[in-house]
Amino acid sequence: MALIIDTREKENRHITDYFDWLGTPYKVQKLDVGDYSMGGKTAVERKGSLLEWANNLGKQHARFKRELERAKEAGIRLVILLECKRGEILENWSSPRTEMKPQTMLKIMDAWTQKYDVEYRYCYKAMAGEEILKILKENV
Repeated sequence: MALIIDTREKENRHITDYFDWLGTPYKVQKLDVGDYSMGGKTAVERKGSLLEWANNLGKQHARFKRELERAKEAGIRLVILLECKRGEILENWSSPRTEMKPQTMLKIMDAWTQKYDVEYRYCYKAMAGEEILKILKENV
């Protein structure tokens, strides 16, 4: 199966460079769910920072929840890949650009895990391409 990258995925040069280095072919096309897929029943939604994730949980909550609902309806398991250490969420993370608190983030994440069977994975930015391939190949 071919690796597909969603047309709306931004700032992923570190990932496509990794795929190119490996010789992993990919194509860019619109995906209904997630940022990366191999056409199976799993998709990866990558978040490049905790601020981006906090915005998805806060200001963009309704939009992101619709994506989770689309995934569930289509029978696609969504794995959310956060480019950060898990401990960063549990620590006293804050940003002047959001009022989202770590405890609130974790509550929403737990609720979405229960309701939508979402899985969360964490990795350093430099390892994102490798982790995306690992997730998708595990679930082909």
